[in-house]
Amino acid sequence: MTPIKNFLWQAFYETYKKYADLCPELKFSSNAEAAFSDKFEALYDKTKEEYMALNVENLDAHKQAAIAAICFSLISPITYSKDISENDIFVLNENVGLSVAFSYMSDCLNEQLKEKNINLIIDKYCFPEVTNSNESYFDMLCRNMYHDKTNGILDKMVLDLSNTLFLIECLTLKENGISMNQLR
Repeated sequence: MTPIKNFLWQAFYETYKKYADLCPELKFSSNAEAAFSDKFEALYDKTKEEYMALNVENLDAHKQAAIAAICFSLISPITYSKDISENDIFVLNENVGLSVAFSYMSDCLNEQLKEKNINLIIDKYCFPEVTNSNESYFDMLCRNMYHDKTNGILDKMVLDLSNTLFLIECLTLKENGISMNQLR
């Protein structure tokens, strides 16, 4: 599990640095890597023990991606040094965390496609259209994660977020003419 954690952490930090170059008011917690590692392992083990069959050795990419995004949100290593109005929310940890989660899923999916000799590379995901709002589905996911964190339930949402990530992957494959059955 350590290589996966290291990959996810490094991707998160590299993405943060891109934002920090554009916005010097962003700060990064110096002890966040250890906190991420501990939280990731604890949530991984809890998910595996409480929800998976005994014969499951490793969690699938969707669950690992969901756990990573949730951990990044919970530890919130990125802070903003300026005041934010009470009507605004700071969702950069959720945004970067979900971006890293989708990147990890993309790597795993592209490996599956390659193993099945399917000549397709997924480099971006297709999201459902939001019809009752001006925000994107991705932004809505970030906002929902933020509110789940604020309400103290985000760490209980691994399976829900994992299912959402899986469905987005299914939509993306369908948009690219690939059936999930082709990956079995």
